Amino acid sequence: MDLKKVFKPKSAAVVGISDREGSFGNFVAMYSLKGNDVDRLYFVHPKREELMGKPCFPSLSALPEVVDCVIICTPSGTVNGLLEEAGQLGIKGAIVFASGFSEERGSEGKELEKELVKIANKYDMALIGPNCLGLINNVDNKIYWGVESNFEFNNKRGVGVVGQSGFIIKYLSEAGFGMTYMASTGNGNVVTIEDVLNFYAEDDDVKVIAVYLEGVKKPEVFISALTKAAHMRKPVIILKSGRSKKGAAATASHTGNLSGSGAIYDAVFEKFGVVVVDDFVDLIAVTRMFTTLKERLPKKATVASLNLSGGETAVCADLSEKYGLVHPEFNENIKQVLYELLPHFATPNNPLDATTGIMYNIEANKRIYRAMLESDDIGIVTTGINIEAYRSNVTDTQVNAVCAAVEGINFTKPLIVLSSFESGRNAENVKMLEDHDIFMLTGGEKGYKQIAYLIKFAQYDFKKKTLSVAYPKITASDSFALSEFDSKEEIKKYGISIPAQAVVKSAEELKVVISKDFKYPIVLKVNSPDILHKTEAGGVKLNIMSSEQAVKAYEEIMASCKAYNPNAKIDGVLVQEMVPAGTEIIIGVNNDRMFGPMILVGLGGIFVEVFKDVALYPAPLNKDEALDMLKKLKAYKLLEGYRGSAPKDIDALADLIVKVGDYAAANKDSLKELDLNPVFVYEKGVKAVDALVVKYK
Repeated sequence: MDLKKVFKPKSAAVVGISDREGSFGNFVAMYSLKGNDVDRLYFVHPKREELMGKPCFPSLSALPEVVDCVIICTPSGTVNGLLEEAGQLGIKGAIVFASGFSEERGSEGKELEKELVKIANKYDMALIGPNCLGLINNVDNKIYWGVESNFEFNNKRGVGVVGQSGFIIKYLSEAGFGMTYMASTGNGNVVTIEDVLNFYAEDDDVKVIAVYLEGVKKPEVFISALTKAAHMRKPVIILKSGRSKKGAAATASHTGNLSGSGAIYDAVFEKFGVVVVDDFVDLIAVTRMFTTLKERLPKKATVASLNLSGGETAVCADLSEKYGLVHPEFNENIKQVLYELLPHFATPNNPLDATTGIMYNIEANKRIYRAMLESDDIGIVTTGINIEAYRSNVTDTQVNAVCAAVEGINFTKPLIVLSSFESGRNAENVKMLEDHDIFMLTGGEKGYKQIAYLIKFAQYDFKKKTLSVAYPKITASDSFALSEFDSKEEIKKYGISIPAQAVVKSAEELKVVISKDFKYPIVLKVNSPDILHKTEAGGVKLNIMSSEQAVKAYEEIMASCKAYNPNAKIDGVLVQEMVPAGTEIIIGVNNDRMFGPMILVGLGGIFVEVFKDVALYPAPLNKDEALDMLKKLKAYKLLEGYRGSAPKDIDALADLIVKVGDYAAANKDSLKELDLNPVFVYEKGVKAVDALVVKYK
C-alpha cells in the first residue's frame, strides 16, 4: 500500500462530479481544479459531457490513462463496484466520501465496508475513508476536499493534520496555521490514522503533526510513527478523545483496577514525547505555537514575564505556579537595566510589572528584551498584551512597540505574548507578531498551560528512553491466578528479591521446615490460587515466635479459609520469613492487548486504591524511566526522607521496577496481571513481600 498514490498522485479521476451546490461531487470538482496538473485530472460521469469547463468521461475504463487515484463522490451502494473496476485497471489509490458503511447501526453498511476493505486489500490499494472529508496536499497543490472550508490554498507552513472526525478536521482546516497536509480518515479501516501519522513522520515537509485521535487499529505502525517523530524532534500534538474511565471492570489485581485505557494511552504518549492536549482550543493553539516558534525551543524550563499592570502580574505568578512554570530571580545584569528604566515605585521582580510607561517605550523595551533574551537563566520570555477581536489604537501601539523592540535582535528563545482575557484575536495584530517570530497564545489560564506543554516537549530526551513496547499476541480470554508461592518463584528468576519461603501441607511438616530453614519471627499465609484476598479470608498470621504458635496459626488458617471458600483449592500454608516493615510501594503490571505490559508504581499497602497515587509506563523501560515514574508520585517525598526520616533506597527500587518490566516483556504473550504489593523499601535494599501473577490459559 503506497500512500503517495493518495497524497501525491500524478493523475486523478473524480467520479460523481456534480453541479449541485453543497454536494461532495461539487466541492471536490471545484477544489481539485485549483490544484496543479489539471490536464491529468479527469472527471467521470456516465451522463455528463462537460462540467466546469472540463470534459467528462463515462467510466474509469474510458480514461486516456490509468490514474494514480480515484476520488469517489457517489452513494455508498455504488462504491464497491467502482473500486473493483479501479482495482482491475491497476489504480492504487482511492478516496471515498460516502457514509452508509460501518458507522451505520444496521448490518448492511457493515457488510459493505467489509467488502470495501477486501477489495482494497486484494488490489493493494491505499484507500482514505469511507465517511471522510478527503485530503489536502499543499506541497504539490492537490486538493481533494469535499466540504466548504475557508482554508488557504498553497499555504504550507509545515503542519500535517489528521483526524477521525470530519467536524474537527473541517475547523482545523480554517485554524490559520498553514497546513502542509490535511487528511480526514473517516472510518479508516484501510488507510488508518496511524498510517497517515507515519507518512507525516517520514515526510521532510512536515515539521509539526496535529492529530485528533479516537483510537488505534495498528499499534505497531502507531509506535513506529511516534518513534520516528521522537528521533527527529518533530512535535506530535494529539487530542485523544475517550480518555475518561467510566468504571473499572472487576479484576483480580489492584493494578487492573488502576490502569484504564485512557491511562494506558497517556503512558504511551509519555514514553514517546507526545504533546497531549485536553481540547480543541489547545490543539489549535499549541499547533500554531510550534509552527510559529519552529525550532526555537527553550533550553531551560524558566520564564521571564513582562506585564502591563500589578493585577496582571499577580495573576501571572499564580497561574505560572499552578502549571509548574518557574520565574527565577533576575540576574544582576537584568536588574541593572530595570533599575535604570523603571519608575521609582516599580520593583524589578519576575514576573515584572513593567508599568504603562515602559510598555510603550520602544528603546526601553529593546534594552529589557535584549537583557532577558541574552540571559542564560531564562528559557522563555512572555509579554502581556490584551489583543482583542477588534483593532484599537491601544493594542496597535503595544504590538508595534513589542515588534519594534525585537527588530535587529537575533534571539533563539521563544518570545510569547499572553492575553489576560479570552476573545477572538485580531488577525492583523497576530500576523504582525508572528512575522517577528513572536507567538500569541490563547488567553487567560490556558496560555500558561500551553507554555507548560512547550517546556515539557523541550525537556523530552529520546536518548534517555526505551523507545519500544512489547506487543503481545494474546488469543485467550480466560485466565488463572498462580498461588503466592508460585508467583514469587516465577518472578524470582528475574532477580527480584523475595523473602525466604516454603509451602507445608501439615502441622508436622510445618514444625520440621521451621526448625530447619527459618528463624523467628515468621509469617503464615494460605497458599491458594482461589483465595487471592487472604486477609479477608482469615488466611494470614503475622509475627509468629514459636513452634506452638505456628501450629495453632496453621490450624486456624486452614479452618478459616475452608469456611470462607469451601470449593477453593488449597495447596497448603506458605511459611515466610517476616521481614521488617519498610515504606510500602506497589509495583504491578497490566497487560494491554494493544500496547502490551504497562508497569504501575505507586504508594502500596492498604492505601493503594484509597489514594491512587500511581504512575503508569509501558514495558520495557530503563532505569532513567523508572526513576521518572517514581518522581511523579506524591509519595516520592517519603522515599527521599520526610521530616527526619532516613532516605530510602530509591536506586534499588528503580532497579526492581526495571526487572519487573523485563519479566513483563518476556512474558507478554501469557501474562495478564502482576501485583507486587507491598514492596518494602528500606534504607538499603528492597523486598517484594507479596506477589500475585495472573496468566492467560
